[in-house]
Order: sequence, then C-alpha cells, then structure tokens
Amino acid sequence: MKIPLKFGLWVLFLVGVFVLMRRRKITPGLRRRLYLAAAVLFGVILGSDPGPMGTIKDAIVLFGAKGVIFPPRMIALMIFLLLVFLANKFICSWGCQAGTLQDLIFRLNRNHRDTGGIMRQYRPPFLWTNAIRIAFF
Repeated sequence: MKIPLKFGLWVLFLVGVFVLMRRRKITPGLRRRLYLAAAVLFGVILGSDPGPMGTIKDAIVLFGAKGVIFPPRMIALMIFLLLVFLANKFICSWGCQAGTLQDLIFRLNRNHRDTGGIMRQYRPPFLWTNAIRIAFF
C-alpha cells in the first residue's frame, strides 16, 4: 500500500510542477518552496523511493543477480527514460531527490529575483573536483 501511495503522490507532484512550468507560474519563491517540499516529502518522510537511480539500480541488480525481470521496476524505468527524452532535465531536477536537494541548496544563495548570488561562490579548480569524482566513483 505504501509504494503505490508514494508513486501516486510523486506522479501528482511531477504533473503539477510540469503544468506550473508550462504556464510560467513558477516564481523564484515558489520554486524554493516546491524544492523544499519535494526534498522533505520524497527524500525524508516517504523515503528515497521513487527515485530514478534507485529504480535503475534495483532493476539491474535484480536482473544481474537472479536473472529476474521485475515488471513494476521495468515499467518505472521505462517511465523515467520516457520523461528524460520528453522533458530533458525535468526528472533530474524535480523527480530525483538528490537533484532536488542540489537545486534547493543552489537556490538558497540567489537573490529575490533569482538572478544572482547573495554571497560570492568559491569554485575550486577543475583538476581538484575531477580528481575527487574519479576517486569517489
């Protein structure tokens, strides 16, 4: 019962955000509140599922370990891929908990018009950040 509820709320949230975006109704303040709501609701309260990366990982691990194709995971994977092709980075920004949290943190340092940063951002050299990514992954 909990999994269909999570997916249902998640789909309703994504459809609502998509409609607001198409109608150009998302202001910088509303964007921050939506990001916060998504991060808290789907990342903390309901757990981190549904999530694109968790679904892909679960589908691949289940197939690799046991040779089983679990239809709900494969359907979710196909929906995620379809959303990526139709709405570009929409799923990464609004549907993935990590992307939503990342965008929320980025938006916290923006002014009220969402045009510039309030504080100066420090950008480490690419060589450092790339070395960290390579070591981590």
